[in-house]
Amino acid sequence: MAQLERRGKANGIADLKRLDAEQLREYEPNVAGIAGLHVPVTGIVDYRRVAEAMADDVRRQGGEIRTGARLIGVLAK
Repeated sequence: MAQLERRGKANGIADLKRLDAEQLREYEPNVAGIAGLHVPVTGIVDYRRVAEAMADDVRRQGGEIRTGARLIGVLAK
C-alpha cells in the first residue's frame, strides 16, 4: 500500500489519502480492512463503452477494427 501511495503521489493524484480501519468504515460501512487509500478522483468505468468509443474514434479517422485477428504488423500512412 505504501508503494501505491508513493506512485499515486508521484503521478500527481490530487487528495490521495491513507485511511486506517476506522476511516475505512466511515467511507464504506460494509468494508472490512486494516487500511486503505482514498482517491476521490476515481470512479467506476464501463470499460465496454470506453472501448466502443475508442473504436468509433478509430473508424472516424479511417481505421478498421478487427476482432479475433492476429496482428503481424502496422503500416503507417
